Amino acid sequence: MTHSFGPVSRRLMPLYEDVGHNGEIVYRFVSDYLSLLDGRLTGIRDNLANGNHERAIIGLLSLETTSVMIGAREVADATRALRNAVEGDDLSKLPSLLSTMVAETAAIRSVLAQEGYSARG
Repeated sequence: MTHSFGPVSRRLMPLYEDVGHNGEIVYRFVSDYLSLLDGRLTGIRDNLANGNHERAIIGLLSLETTSVMIGAREVADATRALRNAVEGDDLSKLPSLLSTMVAETAAIRSVLAQEGYSARG
């Protein structure tokens, strides 16, 4: 797929500005974000299921920060809420918060696809 290498949305404008208005870097960053998304979600789920909360928190922090960088605030907020619950040992909230985070990642994946972004492959 050919891409114009320019910001497609206001959401990506801060990243575009941070990388010196280099649309190719933005495109690669978003493509990498999408490529890593399924693995990150699987890692978070598996670590939570296995009670490895420290590793889950590392995965959540990674997803949260990269989501902020691409302007995916809903994903970042849902991820932060889940991380806070894990850090606070509020385990009863984990299924609901995990479900919300997964739904938000699906939504941003769809939005980014509509804007012409896809996972590297």
